[in-house]
Amino acid sequence: MNRINRKGFTLIELLVVIAIIAVLIGLLLPAVQKVREAANRMTCTNNLKQLGLAFHNIHGTENVFPPACLANGTMWSAWITPYLEQDNLKNAMFLLPENGHVDTGIIGVSGNNGNWMAPDPGFANASFAAVGNVGGAWGPATERNVAAIETLVKGFRCPSHPIPEHVNAPSYENWISQKRVPISYAVSVSGVKNKLNVPADMQNCDGAFQPIYTRTSGAVINGARLRTADIIDGLSNTIFVGEERYTLNSSYPVTDLDLPGVARRKAVWQFGSDSIDCQMSYNEAAGSTGVKMNYPVRKVGDSDQEAYIVSFGSYHTSGANFLMGDGSVRFIIDSISQATYTSLGTRGGGEVIGSDF
Repeated sequence: MNRINRKGFTLIELLVVIAIIAVLIGLLLPAVQKVREAANRMTCTNNLKQLGLAFHNIHGTENVFPPACLANGTMWSAWITPYLEQDNLKNAMFLLPENGHVDTGIIGVSGNNGNWMAPDPGFANASFAAVGNVGGAWGPATERNVAAIETLVKGFRCPSHPIPEHVNAPSYENWISQKRVPISYAVSVSGVKNKLNVPADMQNCDGAFQPIYTRTSGAVINGARLRTADIIDGLSNTIFVGEERYTLNSSYPVTDLDLPGVARRKAVWQFGSDSIDCQMSYNEAAGSTGVKMNYPVRKVGDSDQEAYIVSFGSYHTSGANFLMGDGSVRFIIDSISQATYTSLGTRGGGEVIGSDF
């Protein structure tokens, strides 16, 4: 009987090949991850450069930079939409002075105010086509504002930041946006503040952007629009925008209000804020270098939770990207001395920048 010779691998040979492949994959994965992170960091850098161009274009046109936020809840990001080729969004949003709709700045006396959210359950599908200038709970001005804050603009997001594209979330006063867009960047309003929640926190902000605040007399003061000349420390030595590090669920129950001691959370949002409209949670637009970068996550009830909420940070390794006033983007390491970091957050402190910058 003739024996047929069969060619093939033995079990031991197969296991050796599998082991070699596993080792090669183990060696390649870190390299692939490094390449991916380098690409993400470059995209983030380019995003911030585009924001810098937008800031300087608006300054070139109007001789002032935008405010951090206004009493009607409009954020800095809404002001620069026409300089980011987003005129459709600019035209939709109601309370922007460029559109001729100027809020009085007095809470409760703002007439046909277009809010940024609607009462529970919010708009299922907010439309840009809503006609009319009536705001309030369900007015067409409000609907257009909600349609804007629910429109994802990728240039406001770092690809390394693990946040959902849309979040169903209640505001401070329990109004809802079903598809609110979180972003990765906030403007710098201070180099010393360790909380940016209620109006008292917002007075005497020493950063490049100014939020609204309430004087002891009760008058509501809209965020000032600063000029290049107001950045006394020099544009290259002053932070304009920084990354923020936080995570969010894709949905929150209406009982999970964003209130200190209840469910206060860190989040930065796109274009407008119903909470800021109510003079709460200014951290939704702004941050401070008065708190160490990449400050550890804090839970509800922790004494330093507000410090975590206003801190800048990122998911890049060992630091974060920051847009400087001159339009350059610097990667600042998180081991920077607090004195240097604070000086970069102030616009007129006259500090000497440390050698670790």
